Amino acid sequence: MKFLEPGGVLIITLPNFRVFNGLFQYLFDPENLARHNLKIMNITLIKATLVELGLKNINVQYYPSTTVWLEELSSRSLFLQLLERRINRLNSILSKVFGRQNRLLYNSIVLTAKW
Repeated sequence: MKFLEPGGVLIITLPNFRVFNGLFQYLFDPENLARHNLKIMNITLIKATLVELGLKNINVQYYPSTTVWLEELSSRSLFLQLLERRINRLNSILSKVFGRQNRLLYNSIVLTAKW
C-alpha cells in the first residue's frame, strides 16, 4: 500500500499452485514450489484482505490460462518437455469442457483494486 497513491490502481498477478499446477510443481520442481506461499493463493482470502485494507472496485479472478510450466524447461529432460506440452494440450481441452473461472486448471490469479 505504501507504493500506491490515493486513487491509484493496484494490479497483481500470482501463480495458482494450489491445485493442478501445484501438483505439477510438486512432482517435478519442488524447489520452485517451496519458494511460494500457497496459503495466499485463495481468491476468498485475497478479497477479504483487500477489503480490510480499504481498497475499492476489487476484482479477483482466475486468469484463463491453463498452461503448466517448469522453470528452465529447456535444461530439463526431453521426457519432461514433452510431458509439459501434452499436459498443456489436455488442460486446454478440459478448460473448454469445464468453463471459465476454473480454479482447478487455471494457473494464475489476477487482482485489481482501487485505493
